[in-house]
Amino acid sequence: MVIWHFDRHLNCQDLYLSFTLTIFSMTSDTAPFNISRLEWVDSLHKLDVPSIVTLKEAIQKESKDSLDNIAEVVLFPFCKLFKSPHPSNEDLLVESLQCVQYVLSNVSLKNSVAVIDILTSVSRLVFSIESKSLAGSEELKKEVVGVFKALFVKGAALVAKSLYHASTIALLGYVVTILLSIVNDKIDRSTRIVALLALQSLCDPPYSKALGDAERNALITQIADTVACILPGVWLGMVKVISNQSSGQKVRCVAVEVLSTFIVSTIGDAAPKSAGPPTEELNPNIRRLVVKRDEKWTKQAADGLGKILEIICSSSNSSEVAVRMSCVEFSGRILLECSRSMENHTVVLLNVCVKLMNDEFPQVRDLCDDTLNRFSTMIQNDSSRRRVFAEILEENIFALSTSLPRIIRSGDDAEKLSHLRILLGYITLLKAQINKLILSFAHLSKLSSALLHCLELDHSVIQLLEVTPTGCAPQELTKSCFRKRFKHFRDDRIYKVLSDICKNLGRYGDIEILTDHFMDVYHSSEANCKQAVLVILHMVTGVVICEESSGKLLDTIKSLLDEFLSPENWYLVTSFDSDYLDPHVSNKLPNLRRNETSNEIAPSHSSSSFQQISSKFVKNNVILSCVHLDAILAFSRTLKSEFRQFLMYVLYPLLEKTVDQDETLSLCAVRAMGGIALNCGYRSSSELIAENADYLISDMSIQIHKLHMFPRCPAVLRAILNHSDSKILPLVYDTVDEIVEALDLHHLEPRKLLVFVPVLSAVANGVNRWMAENSSSKTNCGELNTKNHSGGSVNGDNTAGTDSRLKKTSFVIELKNQLLQLRENSKIASLETEPEIDPDWQPDPDGELDPDPDEDKKPDEPPIEIRVVTKVLTRCCHLMAHSDPRIRMRVMDVINSGMLALSKYQNELLPMAHKIWNPLAAKFGDDELQVVIKAFDTMCIIASHAKEFLRKRFSKDILPKLLSTLESQAASSRKVSISHGNDILMPGRIGSNVSRNVVAYKHSVLFKLQRKVLSELGPLLLDLDVKRKDHIRTCKSLKSYLSCRQPAELQESAIRLFTHLIRIDSDLTWLELTRIWCHSGTVSPKDSVDVEIANCDSLRTIYLGGSTDPNHECSSNVKKLLKLCCVEST
Repeated sequence: MVIWHFDRHLNCQDLYLSFTLTIFSMTSDTAPFNISRLEWVDSLHKLDVPSIVTLKEAIQKESKDSLDNIAEVVLFPFCKLFKSPHPSNEDLLVESLQCVQYVLSNVSLKNSVAVIDILTSVSRLVFSIESKSLAGSEELKKEVVGVFKALFVKGAALVAKSLYHASTIALLGYVVTILLSIVNDKIDRSTRIVALLALQSLCDPPYSKALGDAERNALITQIADTVACILPGVWLGMVKVISNQSSGQKVRCVAVEVLSTFIVSTIGDAAPKSAGPPTEELNPNIRRLVVKRDEKWTKQAADGLGKILEIICSSSNSSEVAVRMSCVEFSGRILLECSRSMENHTVVLLNVCVKLMNDEFPQVRDLCDDTLNRFSTMIQNDSSRRRVFAEILEENIFALSTSLPRIIRSGDDAEKLSHLRILLGYITLLKAQINKLILSFAHLSKLSSALLHCLELDHSVIQLLEVTPTGCAPQELTKSCFRKRFKHFRDDRIYKVLSDICKNLGRYGDIEILTDHFMDVYHSSEANCKQAVLVILHMVTGVVICEESSGKLLDTIKSLLDEFLSPENWYLVTSFDSDYLDPHVSNKLPNLRRNETSNEIAPSHSSSSFQQISSKFVKNNVILSCVHLDAILAFSRTLKSEFRQFLMYVLYPLLEKTVDQDETLSLCAVRAMGGIALNCGYRSSSELIAENADYLISDMSIQIHKLHMFPRCPAVLRAILNHSDSKILPLVYDTVDEIVEALDLHHLEPRKLLVFVPVLSAVANGVNRWMAENSSSKTNCGELNTKNHSGGSVNGDNTAGTDSRLKKTSFVIELKNQLLQLRENSKIASLETEPEIDPDWQPDPDGELDPDPDEDKKPDEPPIEIRVVTKVLTRCCHLMAHSDPRIRMRVMDVINSGMLALSKYQNELLPMAHKIWNPLAAKFGDDELQVVIKAFDTMCIIASHAKEFLRKRFSKDILPKLLSTLESQAASSRKVSISHGNDILMPGRIGSNVSRNVVAYKHSVLFKLQRKVLSELGPLLLDLDVKRKDHIRTCKSLKSYLSCRQPAELQESAIRLFTHLIRIDSDLTWLELTRIWCHSGTVSPKDSVDVEIANCDSLRTIYLGGSTDPNHECSSNVKKLLKLCCVEST
């Protein structure tokens, strides 16, 4: 077709004439006859939207062969349309581009001038050279990109030679700029992906694969020479797309693939050598763009790729799986296809695969393994490269270990995670060869110091006063018993990678050498001892147990347990004022002075050493103790049931920690014990304790007689009772007796009593807990038996019932014979002379019953739980008079729990209440008001169970003291309220001195006592059913608390008290309330609604005596109570 060779300066009329002659010169074999020639020429001449739509429909009906002949004729008018200085509306352009795209997708243009003309004309539509920016709508850009892609995909070798000629470098650079701008533009993702694919087709055209070897090599060489001229711009544009998180994972993945294609085609090992500069003359501006792809240029290009590769490889930290896989594919392709030219960047590329070797997704892991295996296979044939690879691994581990502390201190979490994953990958890649590095002291020291620095724990998260959580899921118990917070990071993924590093060290390395090294750190450095234990526990967890390693692992764990459980490492100071007198903590305290005459340490409140202890020192010990417990749990998780052989050494010290004064440590010990129980095959901690109770009881029996050496012995019994079920009580019954006897010997030593009293509380609380569990289990069993019985009676057949009755009858007869034989044997053994029992004796239904021989027998002995509680409460009666208020209050806590346990056993409850009464009544006159509050709580509990038994005593001994105290203190609370106003807690006045004084009063013990007694005295009086005299006395004494001048909290409590008094006797309470305030001062019979009462002359008017002033200080509260009295009376 000569039409494309016409001078571009011809006017439109001449062009139209030439185009018409060309159409009519076609023969019937080449012309499209689906429409007439005139319609064809008319459609191409008009070039409006309807004509373009009609033309597109006609073209789509043509065969590919006929379309191939007329392609240039069809495309020519569109190019002229695209070149017009003021193009028509975008709808016309979009329709035209769709028509051009369809033609290019189905034909292969043989005319290079037409291809270049199409590229030039289409490029003008979406890019402004003046503003150097994109123009046009999103739909127009989409169609332009489609035209570019179709042109690069469907090409021919003849056209390619001209397209990739040096003279077209500027045009191709222009097209690449447009495509990169569209990729970075905020438009539809599919359009951006098509633009990337167009770039890939430009660099690696699909049609080149169908050419012969010689022709294909020549084309690839020409493409590489041309693409090399625009390569820097492509690299920068691709990096911008890949590093942009908002680009979307699909766009980023395609961009990574396109970039690898450009790199491999230009500087790959298989890339052909450059054909040299063009021989023909070129424009000077174009010649400056031409580069020669020699070794020097290749080296410079590879060096320039260094920073770009680092940016691209950093995308391997992405949270998107597809992006990580694309990075691995990119690294693998460059490593395998550019191994010579990119040799200096092998480490950067290798780090991507190494870092993701332990990825959480198996697809990523498999791809990394495949890439590394292929790379290893490639270098196996080259000894120099194989040696270099080994040296790279060693140097990288050393370099990472050196730089890791700095990165952990100053880097962000993403950078820390990336470097740690690389280190993990190197260790995983080395596997058993890691032992060579471990044997090198320099490498092991660097690696261990890096791990210790990374695992540095944060002391600030340990609080001196902890709130105990409600519980923990069983599956969580076996993982870890201590929530660790680290100083240099907060991301849990970083800790997981660190633990995997330690596990791989234990899996592939010599566990004995590693534990010896870190135990040296444990002994030599107080700052790193916690981190050393963490590293050890993870290494032990990573060991794969087999026949060869089992014995070595058991010996290692045995030595580690001996070290951790040694007194100097186990008994650490974890509180400022410990209740225990451990003689083992002397070397853990600064300048601790030991008593010269005994093994005991001076009490903490009087020892200057304890006063010098800092909170940091205590927190450090708490964390170290928790890490010890976590290590023991990890050992049990590794050995499973084989850990049972170590329970004899571990369980007793572990129980000591479960009752430690520090809540964090005690909770950690409880979780560790639960995890150990599950790991060893026990169902719960209670079963663990019960199965191993024999040596626990043996140790306690020995140590209780040497309390000065083993002050925590009572605490062990307390822990056993706290974490066991009712089956443990018969086993420890004698031990409880020994503890109680030891208590009698040390009742004058307050610090030792603070150890014994919690044990008594544990006994009482344990009995309450076991009784509640037994009651609920019996209820459940009863319901189950009822269901089974009803089901059997309905569904069972007669035959089965008969067989069951026969079996039961035979069993009863057999049991009867055995009991009779046993009776005979016992009589012979004890030389009894009682008359024999007739086995066939039956009672006479008509005769009188013989007197019961068991009438004179003593009542049945109470259960063992009740006997134990009785012993405990008996000791508490004597301890209530102790001089230390802490002991008095703790003893009353024990009494509360004990009386609750005796509530169903009146024969034991009432005598015990009688014993406790006198010392308890004395506590209501105690100097410490907190003791008075606790005594009132105890009184309420006892009264709720003993009730009428205590009525007279309460009215005589307790009630007068309570009323006198409340009556005398009413003036104090009234004075505070009057002087500062009733609304004393308004937020706007919190900063004033007035509000501060009131807030201080409301936090005082006196206010708490008033509120406590007023709130709970009503239910107590209701339980005891007090008489009228006490009722009247209570009303008169506490009426002042109904005043509106009292604090609001005390008014509410007083109203609740009078509400209970109304329930006891509403009429009497009404009478007392009307003496305070009433609506009317008199009550006349004539005011009654009852006619008989109103007409009765014998009834007289009653004068109430209360105030009738509606503004009276008690009017508001009394009015509410009077209404309640009326409701209660009706």
